[in-house]
Amino acid sequence: MENMTKEISELLQQIRQVENEHNQLVDEYFKMKDNVKHALTDLNNDPSSNNLNMYNHYVTLCESIMKNIRLKRLSLTNLICNLHEHGIYLDDENESDNDINSSTDEGIDEHSLSLIDHSSKLSSLNNSDDNNNNNNDDEILDDHLL
Repeated sequence: MENMTKEISELLQQIRQVENEHNQLVDEYFKMKDNVKHALTDLNNDPSSNNLNMYNHYVTLCESIMKNIRLKRLSLTNLICNLHEHGIYLDDENESDNDINSSTDEGIDEHSLSLIDHSSKLSSLNNSDDNNNNNNDDEILDDHLL
């Protein structure tokens, strides 16, 4: 019994450590994603080879961080499964099962990590303000139709 208690305690400690590492990686990812946005802005303003290299560098770093986030999540899953083998189930009061199953990388979208076709991205950025204004107009028109 004492041996099992020690194993459970070690598993819980490992879970806390991996969870902290995961959360640090998520924070790092969002900081790096800001760098990607700034690099894309620089690239849009000055489409130089240097700015393209910086943009690709930040995208590659984001991809690497995302890979590490997934590895931490896999590690957490394995640790939690090991804990389940001892009959211990973690209950997070802040999240329901539905929230856990429907959440995707805590707001991290994988499409933002892919290398962007700059010509299409640049044209979509130029039209983004127009699209936002048009969408608002459509909503107003829809309201009047009802």
